[in-house]
Amino acid sequence: MVKTKLFAFAVGLVLLVFTASLALAVEPEMVYPVDGQAIDLEGSYMFKVKPVQGASGYLFGLFQNDVMVYENYRDTGNLSLDGEFSLLESNPAHVNFQSGQVEVMIRALINGNWSEARKITLTLRPWGKSVVVPAKVTNNIQEQISAGATDSSALQRKIDDLQKKLEQSQQKQSELENRLSQIIAWIKSLFPFFK
Repeated sequence: MVKTKLFAFAVGLVLLVFTASLALAVEPEMVYPVDGQAIDLEGSYMFKVKPVQGASGYLFGLFQNDVMVYENYRDTGNLSLDGEFSLLESNPAHVNFQSGQVEVMIRALINGNWSEARKITLTLRPWGKSVVVPAKVTNNIQEQISAGATDSSALQRKIDDLQKKLEQSQQKQSELENRLSQIIAWIKSLFPFFK
């Protein structure tokens, strides 16, 4: 009877250790971004993994040239609780990133132990602001060239005028992008599950 209880206890202990080791062998699975993806150097860096059963938090580390540039726990003292992490361009650490490859490492904290690491490599590159020149402006230039506008001072005035319009358009686009970012931040503050 005692041998049977000892045997059952030993089997239970082995199963417990085996199950715990299996849970720690699981790597968090990426939702976004995907391995090899290029992202905007100057924009926010956003990450999401699928939930790992039993995980109480997620560690996100970002490395360039084998040097840790940012880690959510090291730099803020917090883990991601829901598997989502964003490094916004307003974060002071954002300026430490450079164009090129970034290795992202994600681990799940399960019962006080870290899971295996999921590693992906991203490419940071400056995309810059895109400028769309309306067809109306393009057609107007073509019409003037076709009409034989050869006076260089008149052409220079037209070029200066178009340059001014382009700068105004870029400024309006920048203002709209800033306003959109503010609206998104406000919505996220109202609905925390959008983070």
